Amino acid sequence: MIRLETVILTLTPIRGLLMTFFMSLYIILNRWVNRFTKRAIGVLTLFLLVGLSSAAGQAKTISLPITIDYPLLQTLTVQSAFNGPNHTARLLETEDGCTAVTISNPRWAEKNGLVRFEAYVDLEAGKSFNDSCLLPIAWQGYVVSFQQPEIDPASWQLSFKPVDIKIYDRHRQPAKIPGIISQLMTSWVYPYLSQIRIDLAPPVDDLKQILLPMFPDPYQQSAQKILDSMRPGGMLVESSHVRVNILVDAEISDKNNTDYPATAPLSKNELDRFIEVWETWDALLVHMILSLSGKSLSEDEQQI
Repeated sequence: MIRLETVILTLTPIRGLLMTFFMSLYIILNRWVNRFTKRAIGVLTLFLLVGLSSAAGQAKTISLPITIDYPLLQTLTVQSAFNGPNHTARLLETEDGCTAVTISNPRWAEKNGLVRFEAYVDLEAGKSFNDSCLLPIAWQGYVVSFQQPEIDPASWQLSFKPVDIKIYDRHRQPAKIPGIISQLMTSWVYPYLSQIRIDLAPPVDDLKQILLPMFPDPYQQSAQKILDSMRPGGMLVESSHVRVNILVDAEISDKNNTDYPATAPLSKNELDRFIEVWETWDALLVHMILSLSGKSLSEDEQQI
């Protein structure tokens, strides 16, 4: 794998080209709201410029970390699996109205290296008798599932494998539930949670379609080859986000680094600081570009 500091060093000979592409990217990204796509485009453009600026060299696999923070994960979950009124999902409602299963308000967080998923559960159970429900039972509380995220490399489907499940009452205290309620949980709630999928294929496809036309004709074939090699790697659950490592193959020449002295790997604090400064300039650049939207600019002004 290529370390980030090595990639940064290879950028120096093409910093002018890099800036031109970032300017073009942010004009296009004005219409995008998916933060996953925005982050992926920034990192992958960085990589593509490194790969295409290199002479023929040794084939390398580069790992590009893309983060999905928990608020974004919650938004994607609501869109895909809790799209009823007030972020609900009605899993069961019998014709007689005596039995119903509803879950709502999904929440994501990190716990001991796993993804902690929480949802509010509203259960009703009873037997229909003469247009009424006999011995009705109602229960409300929370289901908490500790899960390991996984990505299908063929379909880019993000899923979550349950490792442990806990039940809490409305006061968030450990709860024991009646048998009929437990059956509803086992038959309807647990299977639904285990089949939640977030489709990352559309943003990945959009990413490829946006990036490829930005490269001149001589680089099109190489850029297409790099984009085609894009695949999900390992995943890491961290306190503020889930990190997806995207693997990409390219030929990276080592000659770009010959004029630089050997450097120690970046520490976590140095890397965090680098990203913080990068994002600050990112926000400023977006503001500058958007302030020019709708203006009449000559071709020379657009290039500048």
